[in-house]
Formats: sequence, C-alpha cells, structure tokens
Amino acid sequence: MIVAPLSSGSAGNAYWFESDGTAILVDAGLGPRETKKRLAKLGRSIDGLAAVVVTHEHYDHIRGAERIARRYEVPVYLTRGTLDASTIETAETKTVVFENDTSFTIGELQIHARRTIHDAADPACFVIEARDGTRVGIASDLGFVS
Repeated sequence: MIVAPLSSGSAGNAYWFESDGTAILVDAGLGPRETKKRLAKLGRSIDGLAAVVVTHEHYDHIRGAERIARRYEVPVYLTRGTLDASTIETAETKTVVFENDTSFTIGELQIHARRTIHDAADPACFVIEARDGTRVGIASDLGFVS
C-alpha cells in the first residue's frame, strides 16, 4: 500500500492511500490544482482517484473536497453529521453517507470507520485495509484518546 501525506496542519490536510489499483484521498484540505501538483511530485496522478473520504467538516479538512469530487467525478464519503455541518451541495456533488463504527469498501480498499472525540459534528478516524491484509490507521485532530 502506498501512503502519502500531501499536507498536514491548519493550512490543509490531505492523505493519499493507494493499493491494488484503488486510490483514495482522506481529507481534501487542498484544492484540486495543489493536490494534483503534490501528487505529481510523488509520481502519482489524481486522475486515478476513486473517492474522497472526509474525517470531519472543518475547513482545513474539507476545503477542496467538493471541487475535487466534481472535477474528477468521484464521490465524497462522510458521516451524516459531517455532511449536515458542511456546505457541500449534494444536488451537484455525489456523496455517500456512512455510519461511524462500521466498515465499507471502495474498490479494493476496506475502510473501517471509528468515531473520534473532537469539536466537530460527527468526526471519524479510519483503518484502511488492502487486499493483502496491510492496514494503515489515520486519526486527526483528536481531542483526547478515549
């Protein structure tokens, strides 16, 4: 599995996960142009993106999600609380709502979502599992460990 942090911090958060021909972006705190530029430096292409998966609705995590989803015709995965607290326009942006503490599949990746403690509507962290059993966890903006 390829894991590439593209940006971390208050200026924007974005992480690329890729395995077995499936690539996802966890958080999209950068716009499409900057995301594409940073991926190119890593020899990756945003054209292969399957989905954007969002941890929570804060601007530094979601700023580019809607524009990336529309430009590359991919869905945004997020919890109901995150969607309701965001400004994402569902009439024009494909969204997939998941429940925290459940698992779902995007292409060849299994995503295990778990609720986190943060000052957001319904924040999540993820364990992303590849077909070969490789697992990577990502948790951001934790208020405290429960």
